[in-house]
Amino acid sequence: APTDGAEEEMSCDTWARMTMTSSLAEYARNEECNFADVEQKRATGIALAAIVVHAMTTPSMRWGGDEYPPIAARLTALIDGYCQPSNSNFWLYTACLLVALMREDRRPLAISSSSYKELVETLLAELA
Repeated sequence: APTDGAEEEMSCDTWARMTMTSSLAEYARNEECNFADVEQKRATGIALAAIVVHAMTTPSMRWGGDEYPPIAARLTALIDGYCQPSNSNFWLYTACLLVALMREDRRPLAISSSSYKELVETLLAELA
């Protein structure tokens, strides 16, 4: 069992990701949808939800503290393990969300990458 608020939040984030993705193959099959498309939509929704939670968090705690882990750690826990291609729209959308966070915090954005996924990984490292 988690021993502090930040650890509990991370456990909740991991649980949410597992819950949202646990039956994707069955859902895609039942709805006659492409699995990769369903996974991309769920992953995109989860990334947006993390940003919404970040926006609702007390500003002094947004970058981490006793009760909340840093947004980079939360997003990493939420999007960890997706098998989306490195230039998937999921990575592009998530990069846009991260750029918005960095702009809001007035952080520098001198970043280049060879794929959307690499851009997300670089942005997450910058936010940590």
